[in-house]
Amino acid sequence: MNKVITCMLLAALTVLPAGCSVIFKTPQVSLKQTEIKKVDRDGVDIECRLAISNQNPFDLSMLSYRYDLKLAARPFASGSSVEKLIIPSGKETVMTLPARIKFDDFIEVVKAQPDLGRIPYQLNATLKMDTPVGTVDVPVEKEDTFAVPEKYRPDYYIKKLRNLFSLSRD
Repeated sequence: MNKVITCMLLAALTVLPAGCSVIFKTPQVSLKQTEIKKVDRDGVDIECRLAISNQNPFDLSMLSYRYDLKLAARPFASGSSVEKLIIPSGKETVMTLPARIKFDDFIEVVKAQPDLGRIPYQLNATLKMDTPVGTVDVPVEKEDTFAVPEKYRPDYYIKKLRNLFSLSRD
């Protein structure tokens, strides 16, 4: 009798995870855009926009997230939040990961990068989701490049000064 119960438990434990994967589909996360939003004397605000696609027949709740951001292969920012975000069934939801980088650190990246139109970055994040099968961590690993807007590039102000001086000579 004990062997029969043991076999039934083992069979149930084998089938249960497969059943859960049919019930829950991990949301797909894509990187929509990364851009500099603001530059001031203290630092640079960067936003990474993620699109979360929920292919489940039920809504999901993102309970929290945490992330690390590297620029040009150097760690620059990390953060987390416990904001709850509802991701409706069958829809794509866009969320923003805000990052603040010290101005001096950002200048070091700008000096080291010959092409300010293509600064490489790496985003590693974990989105904690509440699902019918329990809490699930959804990993996000993205690499891409972003451009420093013209108005934030050092040569922008040099060109402005040249134009100003050339106009004053006329």
